[in-house]
Amino acid sequence: MPSMHDHRKLRRIFAAAIAATLVLLLLAGGRPTEDAHAASVCTRHSKWVFSYVIRHRKRVRVPRLKHWWTCAEVVEPAASTPPASTPPAAAPSQPRYEPEPEPEPEANAIGVVARDANKHFSFEPTRTLVKSGTLTMQLINEGEDPHSMAIQRIGPGETPEGPVTEIPATASKQQRTGSVEVQPGRYRMWCTLFHHAEEGMEFDLTVE
Repeated sequence: MPSMHDHRKLRRIFAAAIAATLVLLLLAGGRPTEDAHAASVCTRHSKWVFSYVIRHRKRVRVPRLKHWWTCAEVVEPAASTPPASTPPAAAPSQPRYEPEPEPEPEANAIGVVARDANKHFSFEPTRTLVKSGTLTMQLINEGEDPHSMAIQRIGPGETPEGPVTEIPATASKQQRTGSVEVQPGRYRMWCTLFHHAEEGMEFDLTVE
């Protein structure tokens, strides 16, 4: 007949076997049956955009083809068999290029580029001869510092006369536009900021 010690030993073995079985069942049931991963599908877009430049005293419309991409995230479940391949996105149709319209009548305008690379200050006008009447002025600051632009008529004996019309200080890589009434004669255009004119940011404009 088994002793009390033998019964206790059997109970410990039986309890250990049950605990091991439960651990195996938990491990088997807690594993995910499948994983998921994310993929991105990107599409390229194109569009014609237009800008205006002054060439040979004429305002010219210049076309340019702009491209950009958009991407969307797609989540696909991983499977034992490879997923079906996604067909490539169809290439966007190229927009039809419209012929450039007839150029508009020449405007009475002047553009001035301000530069200060290596502390070399300069004003670079698109023209130095304009017509009398309303003059459109555009200051394009390509320098690192702010710059302004003023215009005033020069009278006999190099004497300034009449009001000063000014485009205020414009930040780097920015541009501003203004207008002024001019009469036949000579005008001075310069940067009004500290010593910029003396460093080279000035020129004479002739009005016919």
